[in-house]
Amino acid sequence: MNEIQIDLNGIELNQFITHFIAQEPEQSILSDQLSQIVNNGEAFFLKYLVLPLKQEELFHLSLDSDLYRWTVGIFEELESLKEQSHFMAKKLSSCSSHHAVKEGFLNVAHFEQLEVNGEQVDALGIFKTESDEVFLKILRDEEKGQFVVGHEYGYPLNALDKGCLILNYQKEDGFVVLMLDKAKTNEAQYWKNDFLELKAIQNSFTNTNDWISLTKSFVQESLVEETLPTERIEIMNRAAGYFQDSSTFKQDEFEASVLIEEPVIQSFRNYNNNYRLANETAPENEFEISAQAVKKKHQVFKSVLKLDKNFHVYVHGNRNKIERGVEPDGRKFYKLYYDEES
Repeated sequence: MNEIQIDLNGIELNQFITHFIAQEPEQSILSDQLSQIVNNGEAFFLKYLVLPLKQEELFHLSLDSDLYRWTVGIFEELESLKEQSHFMAKKLSSCSSHHAVKEGFLNVAHFEQLEVNGEQVDALGIFKTESDEVFLKILRDEEKGQFVVGHEYGYPLNALDKGCLILNYQKEDGFVVLMLDKAKTNEAQYWKNDFLELKAIQNSFTNTNDWISLTKSFVQESLVEETLPTERIEIMNRAAGYFQDSSTFKQDEFEASVLIEEPVIQSFRNYNNNYRLANETAPENEFEISAQAVKKKHQVFKSVLKLDKNFHVYVHGNRNKIERGVEPDGRKFYKLYYDEES
């Protein structure tokens, strides 16, 4: 498995065009001219577009998608940027009809001076700006000899809503793509699947993320009837320790140290096979563990025992120190043993 090293330090903005995407397609505004930057703002605009993009999780465009075809057209003939961006804007507009999707500005930009695995490439960026904020301005009124306070609407440099950077690299596989989407609702997550039509590239981040998700799903779905909540928490605690303390994932080693019992291991393997078929994934069984993926998934390992709406019990260690039972009157209880109180 070859990791892809991307260097954006020398990236330069070549040209770009801006469109306004409304929820109603007929209200969208498509530009006929390339956009311009005024007041020496290029460095700030470049930072706004590129800085939020994450390099851990990489993607390919679908080879049979319109976006792939339009991107190829721009890379082969830069003069077609305006025309191809119109196609992109119309497609994005058609994906934006849900009420949870916000209107905003679409910037389609061409970049140069990037490096991928030591090779210099150009890139195409597609960015959507949805959320503006109010900024206060304090100005000096020279005639009146006083300061005045006003406000304007604008966009913080670290607040890009959606974006992708399509690197002119691995064209035959669908190029290499960096992606950002800050949407928190499922309805608004049209960017990755409906518009960009991305497929994840298999690397250490993807594999780590996938195996953690698989483990969580297995524990929550397959072990509910045959294990106690404290036993499931203990398995997740061992899984957390494995991913945090190990540099390399090996399936046999993971099963032996986390699942331990042979019936549980066999159940996990059966679940794994069905999970792969359902999700059409085939990750590696041995790979370097990504610390970034473990950090991103830290919420998965929260060992919380939720008891009605009254108590949340955090279990971090030995499950033999927590005892479960039922009172004669039917009330359920947990008894906790400890050595020190703090």
